[in-house]
Amino acid sequence: MDNPQTQNTAVPNKPEEKRNEKENENEKEKEKENENKVKSPAEGEKKEAKGEAEKIGALMAALEEEKRRSEDYLNRLKYMQADFENFRKRMDRQIEEIRRQSSERIVLGLLDVVDELEMAIKNAKSSGSVETLIDGVEMTLKKLKKVLAGEGVSQIECVGKPFDPSVHEVACVVDGDSDGVVLEEVRKGYVMGGRVIRPSVVKISKKSSSTPQKEPEGENKKLTELERKTETEYETEKEKITKSEKVNLIEKEGDSNE
Repeated sequence: MDNPQTQNTAVPNKPEEKRNEKENENEKEKEKENENKVKSPAEGEKKEAKGEAEKIGALMAALEEEKRRSEDYLNRLKYMQADFENFRKRMDRQIEEIRRQSSERIVLGLLDVVDELEMAIKNAKSSGSVETLIDGVEMTLKKLKKVLAGEGVSQIECVGKPFDPSVHEVACVVDGDSDGVVLEEVRKGYVMGGRVIRPSVVKISKKSSSTPQKEPEGENKKLTELERKTETEYETEKEKITKSEKVNLIEKEGDSNE
């Protein structure tokens, strides 16, 4: 029979071996953890540097794209500016051409009026009659008014209407039955295309009061004197014009008789 001691040494102690293996594994894991702790800062720095490089690359690509777009916009702007300059020059030429054509149209109408006047004077000289001259001048006036109407010019109707400062100018104020009514037209006014090009110079009424009025003072007195002066000057000027017209007619009659 075998010796019992020999049998005990031959059989391994399994719990002891397992414990030793577990300790060895724990030591290896600790060594790996230590190695990872040593390596992790360096690897983190590498990853961070790689991420920064990727960001810089993306920013550079975006910058290049923006540069390309900016150059494209600048070229488009230059083309647009050149097109606008050409358009402006073309419009200036067209406006000048329209202005020239408009002037030609008006001049042609006025030439017809000149022809009418020359014909009236010729007929008056040949016939020796003042009535012939008057008829010719009236026909010429109608022709001239027709030319003006063709250009959009019309006369302002004012007699018997309320005074309107936008189309009327006061020559003088006279006593009347109502206030601010146009009694007489001293000079005709005209509008063109709905815009006043020359206001009418008129006499307007001022309602007379039965009660005696106080003598105006200061600025009012000056205005009243100015109105009276204007009215007197207008009457004097009117008489001068009437006399000169009579003299001209007499001279023309004398020339025709000769």
